[in-house]
Amino acid sequence: MSLTAEQQAAFTTAAGGAGSAMFYELFSLFLMALALLWAAWLLINTYQAWVKRRITFGDAGGVYIRATLLIMILIAFFARFAT
Repeated sequence: MSLTAEQQAAFTTAAGGAGSAMFYELFSLFLMALALLWAAWLLINTYQAWVKRRITFGDAGGVYIRATLLIMILIAFFARFAT
């Protein structure tokens, strides 16, 4: 069921003239920023653990590969919906 022109105009007016696309983009940007911040925290802590010899080189490499794959998947997911 799609919105009529009158309903869309009312929504746009109520949303401050921005429409729903802007809100989705802001939400996506917030989620990406949060994911990147988490990945940075993860990679820094992994490096510190590796330097202090609490984890092996292979363990650290696994974390780096998984974090990289996560970021690539998130970028592909959010870029697919970008307008």
